[in-house]
Amino acid sequence: MINKVHAGLLGLIFVVVSCTIDKEERPYSSFFVGKSVGKKHITIKNLSLDTLTLTGMNTSYVGLSAIADDTLYIIDKLFCWVYVLDKDGKLIDKKLGQGPGPSELNLKNIDSFCFLKDGRKLFVGSSLDLHIYDLEWKRIVKKVIEWEGDYSYNDIYSIDSPSPTEISLYGFEYEKFKMLNSSLEPNVVFAPIYSEHPEFNAFVSKNYYTQGRIIARLDIDKAKVTGLLGRRSPVYLEKKFIGQHSFFSFTLGQNDDFYISHEVDSMIYHYDSDFNLIEKFGYSGKNMNTSYSVLHQFDMEKIRSLYFEDRPKKGYYEEVFYNPSEKILLRSYRRGNNSTTNGLQIYSGNTLVGDVDVPNDFVIMGYIAPYYYSMAVFDDTNEKITVYRFRL
Repeated sequence: MINKVHAGLLGLIFVVVSCTIDKEERPYSSFFVGKSVGKKHITIKNLSLDTLTLTGMNTSYVGLSAIADDTLYIIDKLFCWVYVLDKDGKLIDKKLGQGPGPSELNLKNIDSFCFLKDGRKLFVGSSLDLHIYDLEWKRIVKKVIEWEGDYSYNDIYSIDSPSPTEISLYGFEYEKFKMLNSSLEPNVVFAPIYSEHPEFNAFVSKNYYTQGRIIARLDIDKAKVTGLLGRRSPVYLEKKFIGQHSFFSFTLGQNDDFYISHEVDSMIYHYDSDFNLIEKFGYSGKNMNTSYSVLHQFDMEKIRSLYFEDRPKKGYYEEVFYNPSEKILLRSYRRGNNSTTNGLQIYSGNTLVGDVDVPNDFVIMGYIAPYYYSMAVFDDTNEKITVYRFRL
């Protein structure tokens, strides 16, 4: 096993999932080639933000946040409490907690979660343990994801040129480990993946970008991956890989269509459920430091430095959220260069209607009418949890 030096970049527990994968390779260009249809018509020049300070929670200040069914949730990753709040940030209830009982989470910590559209709740732990709870917050499933493919975990590392369709190459991308529920199949979630194979990774391999998959289709009832989807942006090839920025964010439309935003690419790519390109659009954020540092040869100490020291100084696109009821897509981005503000782009359809300043800890999360909400900001120093919201 590889020790996790940093979730999502430098370490991952590799396991494999038995599944049936389409072996046919599509041309890499088919994922990206097409005329940009985006337009720019700026009508929103600033936002009026409400700041919600959330209180009444016993928390480790290591947490996640979510919106489901017009309700705000704060998830404590270490204590495993799930706090239920109304749209104004008022505490309503507390669920789960760490423990072996049927209404508790029997895991070391929460790595990711997904509130399913049918009311069930899904949590994934650090040992790839999968826990599903019903509408009454009672555990109904506890499994370990079987991550098996044509090769074992050990065998895949003895292969110099592994196939990019091989499941055992990949593991969950912990840097942005967001799971989204399919709108068409209640038992399916989508999650980001990456590879650390010595010959097939973000720092040394061109094939990693042209052929490597980015999203796993996970059947949660079977606890198996049943598909590998997508590719990384061609901008990475232009910039000689820059593995410390090889992350992306995604959001779903109503028919399992994907909106993908890569960290260093100003384009937003819209795909159908089979990852056929529908359209691409997007504009560069304002005042972003895009002088990305290139790794000229594999060096683990240099990789650490690029991630922990260099990356925070750079500008990159961070998170996308799509509201199908309003046909609004929002994209957060960081400016870098010790900027005191970050940016938020607002697209109506594929038209950029706003690119506004937001606090430097603002990352878009979701929507409870009539407000859009940021992800929760956990401040352990001042023992404070903050959420921003605004109207359009």
